[in-house]
Amino acid sequence: MGKASRRRADHRARASVSHGPLSIRPLAADDLPAALELLAGTVDTLTPETAALYLAPPTENNSFARGLVAETEDSITGIALAIGKAIHLPGLPVDTATMVRRLVWLDAVAVHPAARRRGVGTGLINATLDSYRADGYRLVCANLATGRHDLPPIYTAWGWTVGRAGAGLPLHLGGYDIEINAHPEVRTAWQALDAGVRVERGVVTGVV
Repeated sequence: MGKASRRRADHRARASVSHGPLSIRPLAADDLPAALELLAGTVDTLTPETAALYLAPPTENNSFARGLVAETEDSITGIALAIGKAIHLPGLPVDTATMVRRLVWLDAVAVHPAARRRGVGTGLINATLDSYRADGYRLVCANLATGRHDLPPIYTAWGWTVGRAGAGLPLHLGGYDIEINAHPEVRTAWQALDAGVRVERGVVTGVV
């Protein structure tokens, strides 16, 4: 983002937004300019081209990527992006198609600075998880940068479990105990979407 664009974004961030009734709906192509501003610095790789994945309507072959926006009257106040997680491990007897329809990754959630502490983020998270839960997904995860000390309390308040830095997520898949997402600069947060998903002996079971 150039200096002029950043100044415009900062000005809009300081400007007031409408605080009328909140509605949450699917991301639309016309929302992209506002969505990209909200996500600036959050999802570095998101562009109008890559965002197209989250605009595609759910079909039998593409039901795993979704974008939702929170809107108050005519102002977009928040956005959430999520996508099914593909896991590629040699010898793992669980096919990719099964995984992307059982394990979902919260890519990003962002709320306009002037609309924070008003339930916008919670509303987006709940709507996102309800959508995936209704389609049979069983576990949702998210990456939290270890330097973002403000994030664990937020996710904990949402009902998520937040792991230690670099610990990854231990899963029982296809008869094997594996660890995914282990990285020293990341905490993995997760929440079960189904009562059959639980922690047993420190390993999350029931995903598949």
